Amino acid sequence: MYIPPYYSEPELEVQQKLIKAEALGTLITHLSDDTATLPLQANHIPFTLVTGPEHGEYGTLRAHMHRINPQAKQLIHASLSGEPDALVAFTHTQAYVPPKYYVKTKPTTGDVVPTWNFAVVHCYGKVKVFHEKDETTRAFLMDQLNQLVDEQEAIAGSTWKVNDASPAHLEKLLPKIIGIEIQITKQEGKFKMSQEQMDRQDKEGVIEGFAKDGNQEMSDCVKHACERRAERLAKR
Repeated sequence: MYIPPYYSEPELEVQQKLIKAEALGTLITHLSDDTATLPLQANHIPFTLVTGPEHGEYGTLRAHMHRINPQAKQLIHASLSGEPDALVAFTHTQAYVPPKYYVKTKPTTGDVVPTWNFAVVHCYGKVKVFHEKDETTRAFLMDQLNQLVDEQEAIAGSTWKVNDASPAHLEKLLPKIIGIEIQITKQEGKFKMSQEQMDRQDKEGVIEGFAKDGNQEMSDCVKHACERRAERLAKR
């Protein structure tokens, strides 16, 4: 991913916070199999992040997907001869930045153009596929489903558990999905939040502009990103 230095977010804690807050990632693979499916595939699926000493520097992503998904079929086929490569992209807040926010430069020189702010984390790694209809796959799927549901139910302020579904219903659904586990070997964070604006009034204009237009989340993100960049520059 192309990351200008002023947009780089190198801190692992910040990257992992985004992954956990977003959960929905885009799984991207380039694989072939014995079908007519296009090699390049992308699907949007929710992930859980598992961290700890046994999960390496960046942690492990876990997810499940429908067995009939063409990408799932490619992953199963590729896993017969190894662990295929994959990229998972997580995008959090994003928004169009109109020129009107540049409250100093626009009325003074008019030398402004619109842009787009966003925060994204890219995770690279090898995919381990759980597709056999055996106890190992079942245990992985139940563990992943429980973690995903528990995390999201807590965010939603509710208390539904996987085991609240009837055993018969679970046994009907489990064979229809596969599990995937990605040991992250490389991770990049890009937070493009107007940090490149050198004029203080223009930065404040972006922060205040988003707030006035009802996007407080982006306003807070821009403020935080600009403060972090200022702190880093001060340490040089």
